[in-house]
Amino acid sequence: MDAVANPQVPTVTSLPRIGDPAPQFTADTTFGTLKLEDFRGSWLILFSHPADFTNVCTTEFIGFAEIHPQLRELNCELMGLSVDSVYSHIAWVRNIKEKMGVEITFPVIADWSGGHTFAFYAAMMVLQLLWVLFVMPETKGVPRE
Repeated sequence: MDAVANPQVPTVTSLPRIGDPAPQFTADTTFGTLKLEDFRGSWLILFSHPADFTNVCTTEFIGFAEIHPQLRELNCELMGLSVDSVYSHIAWVRNIKEKMGVEITFPVIADWSGGHTFAFYAAMMVLQLLWVLFVMPETKGVPRE
């Protein structure tokens, strides 16, 4: 998907700077269709992982799942992101619960086309390794990162 085929994809013109508003997006997730604005008023940790069903990514997800209750107490939500499909994410999340006994309680964005959400956020990644973006609650009506 690109910005021409999908008007919900932000156009990347430069790298983001601290204090710049994050571009709004709509994405298919393991929790249905979500928008960045659905998290307005709370902190959001948006993080990526290269692929489902990998040892390192599974460990990272389990770590995030274990601290998710404490993050929620701090008005902070989590959202994962990778190029795998929603179906792959759901199978992986189920596998984590079945094999590891850990429930993933946050949504995972599916960006199998590599262009939907990544259109903006890929500019912040190096070799598509784990990256994290903190989105702050609005301050005086301006979203903060």
